[in-house]
Amino acid sequence: MLTGIIYEKACELVDKIADICSYDQLHRGMQNIYHDLYRLGITGVHSCDAFDKHRLFQQMNVNDDLKIRICIHPPAGDADKLIAAGIQSGSGDTWLRVGGLKYFMDGSLGSQTADMFDNYDGLDHSGICVLSESDFYTMAQRAAENGLAATVHAIGDQANHHVLNIIENISGVNTPVHLRHRIEHSQILRREDLSRFAKNNIIASMQPLHIADDVRIAEKYLGKRSRFTYPVNSLLKSGCRVVFGSDMPVADPDPLKGIRAAVGRQYKLDRTEPVWQPQESIRVTDAIHAYTRDAAFASYEESIKGTLEPGKLADFIVFDHDIINADEDQLEQVRVMMTVLDGTAVYREF
Repeated sequence: MLTGIIYEKACELVDKIADICSYDQLHRGMQNIYHDLYRLGITGVHSCDAFDKHRLFQQMNVNDDLKIRICIHPPAGDADKLIAAGIQSGSGDTWLRVGGLKYFMDGSLGSQTADMFDNYDGLDHSGICVLSESDFYTMAQRAAENGLAATVHAIGDQANHHVLNIIENISGVNTPVHLRHRIEHSQILRREDLSRFAKNNIIASMQPLHIADDVRIAEKYLGKRSRFTYPVNSLLKSGCRVVFGSDMPVADPDPLKGIRAAVGRQYKLDRTEPVWQPQESIRVTDAIHAYTRDAAFASYEESIKGTLEPGKLADFIVFDHDIINADEDQLEQVRVMMTVLDGTAVYREF
């Protein structure tokens, strides 16, 4: 039996096998997770599953077995399948929708494989470039011409810089639908790249709980460069649309923990720890908008969900505290009391 850790593209060898499942297997797996998501107040997710999995989700939707709203971002390698099927970003219904094609530019900070301009402190390398700028340009341009946006994993400052370059360059492409390109993580940026998100209408899709996990790693390997690591407030001030997620199963999917991480920016959510880069802390309302209103925009659904308005989908949750005006003690204790999906209470704690 092989044991150990596999990194980056080597993971694809396992993914090709792990991603194979039948309708019954997917249905059982989803049934097992619905309650856990409802308990956390989650009624919709963005998922990076292969196009073949999308077909199974479609069948679940037809059979009324899909009980969570999904925006799927198939891997870039599935571009030909989506183009042949005539599927474009934003297509779908209220339960299943297509976002963009998922690309990977680099690795991660935790494994020191995020692509950086300069070497990591104490190491003789600067990370891994998974996809070259020229290759990404060729793929993203063709996808855009066929109505498919780019959803790009980029963590290191050099990886983010390359993605910003390419999306700027393809912004003039004639597309059949309006595309909402996004950078997943947008984790480590250079000061001069901050304003380019808003300038080019690029969404920064971030996972705030990683802030609580990565404080020690960022300080150790980035030193002063960690100033613009998870620069949430700087991006918001620049006019960038920031959306929040969890990176599940890599991190805890609990949005309340994510809100605490974005507001408090403390290592492991420990309130005895100093606030890390306090100038990047944000308000609770900003964090809520990132999980709701702006996440709905990122999935082309702002007209039907994301805010509580007449005519929109009846998806909402009830807390046991006024979360917007909660102090730090209350924010730590807030619980979801009820989750309503499509007008039906799917979870109650009373």
